[in-house]
Amino acid sequence: MAIKHTFTSAVEDGADETLVRPVDWNADHEGTATPESHGNEAHDANFEEQGVAAGLVDGHKNLTTGVHGAGANHLALFGVASTVVTKFTPLSIATYLWRGQSTPSPYTCDSSFEALIAGNPSATSVVYDTDSRERSLPDTINQAQWGKVILHNITRGNSRKITGVNLDTDTITTESSTDDWADNDIITIGSQTCSLIATYTYSRFFDVDISPNVPATVKAILAEILNTEISGASTGLQNSFGCHPFEAYGVSKFPRQYAAAAYQVASMSIIVPVISQKICIAMGAIASVNASGMQASVSLRGYWE
Repeated sequence: MAIKHTFTSAVEDGADETLVRPVDWNADHEGTATPESHGNEAHDANFEEQGVAAGLVDGHKNLTTGVHGAGANHLALFGVASTVVTKFTPLSIATYLWRGQSTPSPYTCDSSFEALIAGNPSATSVVYDTDSRERSLPDTINQAQWGKVILHNITRGNSRKITGVNLDTDTITTESSTDDWADNDIITIGSQTCSLIATYTYSRFFDVDISPNVPATVKAILAEILNTEISGASTGLQNSFGCHPFEAYGVSKFPRQYAAAAYQVASMSIIVPVISQKICIAMGAIASVNASGMQASVSLRGYWE
């Protein structure tokens, strides 16, 4: 970009070319100047002077159409690495990452199914007994699930991904496995990564693998969480439902909602960082160990890469 003096002389030029004349003063200077990049630092400084968090305004292109800048951006507020987020892919149809039991009553309960394996399982099928809270298993019969709940074997220290559940026959089908599972092993959907909360033996949270339906490059998802209190009795602020990153529990990382009364429907959109192509889900009562009467689901509305 050429530069010149801001002052312009209106005096006529003289004949002596050895003197600086108005035409010389008014002319562009030789060379060019490269302006400072229209980058994040300048923007952030301006907004910070006005008391606005830099992370809210940096990378100001529309999330659904544009590429973000290299510095902190909107997703930094949710713990997503700012230097790797480049685009947002929206999904306009209902895509259930997970949905709980919907029939019959008492519907869904707390999310820490525990049981013993009954007999030696096959590579793709596990029969259980001596179970607790089996209605926290996913409703794969009435609703296709984009995500796969992880079934942990506490005895063996390994896991499988659930593909189907039949509560009538106490049978869980899984992706094919060559593991060493056996009769009387302890199994649970309680997360072994997201820290234990409340009084459960293993965890109130459970892990959902979302790798079949989102790219490995995904850093965060936009999810809609929905719960309906259909028990027919007021429960105060008892039943809650929300998502958490696949990591140790932190209350600030756990956006959730509550169903406060009979037949109340509650929903909200949340951003969940994705770690190892997994997220964690938790639902249940705040003040009791066995909430019931909820219908709950997590739908995928889009993702950031």
